[in-house]
Amino acid sequence: STNSLRSGTPGPRISSSSGRKGPREAEAARRRGHRGAMDIDARNFSEALPTVLRAIEECDFVAMDMEMTGLHADRATMARGMDTLEERYAKVRESANKFAVLQVGLCAFRWTRQAASDESAANSQLTASAFNFWVFPRTRDNGHGGDVCHLFQVGSIEFLNTCDFDFNRAFRQGIPYLDDDMANAERDFLARQMERRDQNAAKESQGARSRIRMNDVDPATREFLAYALEQASGLVNGELGEVNADGETETRHVVLKPTHAFARRLVYQEIEAAYPKIYVGKHQEDNENPQGRRNDARLRFTLSGLSAGELEHQRIMSDYQRDLAALEESIGFSRVIAALRAAKKPLIGHNCLQDFCHLYGKFVRPLPATLEEFRDGFHEAFPMAIDSKMIFENNRQLRALVPNHALGPCYETTGRQAVFLRTNPEIRLDEASSRYKLAKSDTKGSQALEHEAGYDALMTGVIFGRAAAAMGMTGCVWDSSLRTWSSAVAGTSFEAHTELFNKLYLMRLSESIDLAQPNVEAERALVVRLCNFPKKTGTGHLRRVLSQRIGTRDIRVVWDNDTSV
Repeated sequence: STNSLRSGTPGPRISSSSGRKGPREAEAARRRGHRGAMDIDARNFSEALPTVLRAIEECDFVAMDMEMTGLHADRATMARGMDTLEERYAKVRESANKFAVLQVGLCAFRWTRQAASDESAANSQLTASAFNFWVFPRTRDNGHGGDVCHLFQVGSIEFLNTCDFDFNRAFRQGIPYLDDDMANAERDFLARQMERRDQNAAKESQGARSRIRMNDVDPATREFLAYALEQASGLVNGELGEVNADGETETRHVVLKPTHAFARRLVYQEIEAAYPKIYVGKHQEDNENPQGRRNDARLRFTLSGLSAGELEHQRIMSDYQRDLAALEESIGFSRVIAALRAAKKPLIGHNCLQDFCHLYGKFVRPLPATLEEFRDGFHEAFPMAIDSKMIFENNRQLRALVPNHALGPCYETTGRQAVFLRTNPEIRLDEASSRYKLAKSDTKGSQALEHEAGYDALMTGVIFGRAAAAMGMTGCVWDSSLRTWSSAVAGTSFEAHTELFNKLYLMRLSESIDLAQPNVEAERALVVRLCNFPKKTGTGHLRRVLSQRIGTRDIRVVWDNDTSV
């Protein structure tokens, strides 16, 4: 995770919305949430998907977090204080392309206001629906496209191990995904394959296949042909055959013994001539357990009111629909991101440039080469993106109240300081998220959930809600059609703070990446580099030294490491 977390010390007024259920019903609901909609892998993804899509559709904003196999591909991709915006994006892009995502946390929040005599922020409420997704890419077993390669950074894996991260679950039950370009390429490939098979079948039905002379057939193959003709006769006379369970028309069929390719070709030729109402085909389900020699296979005779050509076309279309269904299953978690894009709800992250690059590059389309191309594409997909660290770093009131802006300390401080307690909205967890209720009153339980993406997403949304309340923005919702803010609570305003939205915080830089407007690189008229000074040297001392050398002026000190600025 890109977030430096500490123990999620409980904040006040966090409850679970289990309604009027009794103890047994509440416990059953808690268990269903744990196994079902909240903690999601490939085994329960289809079952949980409607709940996830409904939460996205009904929410006012969505917070997210990710767990990855690494952060920096090499030392050259580490953040430095003199990076330009383009250089910083290039570094993060390279790392995002090389590392895998193992978990994605999404938490959907809804603003509501409790019944009270006044409409203050203290009476507002945020209901949270948290989802923890285990994801991992899969190969496509059709010979089309290359395999996916990812790096594992030892330090990141060691760190996740200390958090008891279940790598086996990610690898074995991770939900597959495809970005838009890969999915569209697969659809085009399947369509071309279907058209090619249809054309080949039409040519074969018109006699394009060269005929085999019976003088060239060995005795064993003649014997198999006699057996095949006997089966065909029995099928036509109603003596043999099973009724097919599927298909638009009622058909009967028989499956032959396995045989070699030359015999199968001869059977095709002779059956088509002797029994034009019988369709001859090799079906995948008849050959799942190979018998006999290596290239042996079974043929199926099908009798129906359709011609052989019509039956072949019907089978080709059935295979095409089956492959399309398998493709849709392979798209997997990208369906969740597609719903998030379609809903156009505000997307909240914390120190989230790397998360957003993974989000776009893994589930939307490959990361473009330049920052401006990324900005255009990301803003089109997610028109309102908010970095909560950007808010805490740049709002004077919050910056003075919260000295440490990492996710864990932000969550702790905003949950216990009196100034926040006066304005904090009540956070309610729906039943599907009830496992996270343990973390609010149990330090051990809280520590066990650190660096689980769903829990980190919950914390991200909570600190954004608290910041919104502290700045007088409680209850403001995003109108996705008009792409503007409106307030559900009287006297609140988002407009006064929107300069912090669609901006991404950059470590070691005073600049930020603007996702809504073209980015302009800061002018660097005079740059002085100081190296190899004692680690205890402070910024104030460095400013005084520089002022003595170059005169009094506005000096910005950017730290590269403990001994270099």
